[in-house]
Amino acid sequence: MKYMVQSRPDGQAEIMEITPVRIGIIADPAVACRIVDLLNAAPQAGATVPAAIADKAEEPGDEAPLAPVFVRAEPVTLPQERRETALKRLTAGEEPAAVALDLGVSVSQLRGIWARHRRELQRFYASGGQETCKLCARLFTPSVSNPDTCARCSHAG
Repeated sequence: MKYMVQSRPDGQAEIMEITPVRIGIIADPAVACRIVDLLNAAPQAGATVPAAIADKAEEPGDEAPLAPVFVRAEPVTLPQERRETALKRLTAGEEPAAVALDLGVSVSQLRGIWARHRRELQRFYASGGQETCKLCARLFTPSVSNPDTCARCSHAG
């Protein structure tokens, strides 16, 4: 444990206890040293405290632990042309993180859009009924990943 003195705006001084917290476990010590250097050099982006928590922290009284703050996600409403462009980029193999950043949505929301698209595509393929496999001539229900071959033939090849 370490201690430090921090000045307050009213001229007083606070004595702070710095408690070590494990951030991660890295197998390569050289990589760990590099990460520590990057963390020490980077400005503390996450150092700002939300106003609701800061107000509570300033109140005198018992030092009870604060409850976690949960943010409710809003449903994603993208225009059809932007959604189609994103789906084409994902189909082409582009990284979801890059596509999500360009759209201004989270990767989780983009994954949900992609999953819905895949489900609708699967329903479309399955709605046509069964077809014959191109390799073995068995009847099968086509899927998104293998629209032309049955499961046996697609796993064998």
